[in-house]
Amino acid sequence: MRKLSAQFICLIMLVWSGVAIAQTTLVTCRLGKKQHETISVIAGQSIADSRIISLKMSSEHRPQLIFGDEDNASRGSEVRAKCVGKEEKVLVLVGEFLGAGYPRGVAVRVNKGRLEKIEFAERGLPAFVDLMPSEMRLAFSRHGPEIAAQFAIYTYVSGAGPMPEVKEANRVPLPIDGVRIPVQP
Repeated sequence: MRKLSAQFICLIMLVWSGVAIAQTTLVTCRLGKKQHETISVIAGQSIADSRIISLKMSSEHRPQLIFGDEDNASRGSEVRAKCVGKEEKVLVLVGEFLGAGYPRGVAVRVNKGRLEKIEFAERGLPAFVDLMPSEMRLAFSRHGPEIAAQFAIYTYVSGAGPMPEVKEANRVPLPIDGVRIPVQP
């Protein structure tokens, strides 16, 4: 009986260690003005050079796939994630995602207790993020040839969500009632 119990315990430990190895936390970030909400970027077990990428909020029991589960939309490679900001932090992530077939990323903020998320289709991280009480704005200085201006701007408006179109701008004014957070050096 003892031998069976020891084998069972070894089997449980082996299974548990396999589950622990299957997922890796890439970065953890404390979001919100009071930085009370913790979000982690979780990478699942590797298949070739890609992994399923999820976001795990401390207030939720299960991680959520970053772009949903349709056609491996959340399976990516060359994933880079950064937690930026001082008073208020933003999580920014970019990578090559199989479901899209092109570079893709996301910026996540907690504002007034709500998760705000901008998805973008750019090769790298934004030059900076502007945070205002009711708006988040990403500005990319390195973007595709379809944008003639110096910056490609993605915007999220609180209560309305992400704006459907990318705007072009040669100059992005500093936010009057907010903060500019540099992302790239």
